[in-house]
Parts: sequence; structure tokens; C-alpha cells
Amino acid sequence: MIWLISTLLCKWQHNWENEATESHYRTIQRNVSTKIKFLHPSRHKNVVLTRLRLGKCCLNVYLHQIGKHSNGLL
Repeated sequence: MIWLISTLLCKWQHNWENEATESHYRTIQRNVSTKIKFLHPSRHKNVVLTRLRLGKCCLNVYLHQIGKHSNGLL
């Protein structure tokens, strides 16, 4: 069973390193892991922190990337 988990993690790491998308998150998270990154009793705080870490939040830069803000600045 341990060899299966190890094999899956190696494949996942290989895919992670060679994927063309999500380069922003890859710059701060080099290695894949099954470890929970952050856990707080408040689901809202978990969601906000996860969105910030992934760069998928309602900041102007992200809104500009998805076509919902004119220039990504103020």
C-alpha cells in the first residue's frame, strides 16, 4: 500500500512540474503533498486563505484576468 501512495505522489509531482497552467501557485508551492495547508474552525477563513494562496480571489488583478475589471488597478 505504501508503494502505491509513493508511486501516485511521484506521478502527481511529475505532472505538477510539467503542467503549463497554475504557474503562480507553483512558484510558492514547489512540491505536492497530501498535508493540509491550513485548517481553521471557520470555513469562511479557510476559503479566503485558500483563494488568496491560489490567486483566485476578488482582487482587481484577478478580476481583470477574467474580464470583470477594466485595468486590474484601482
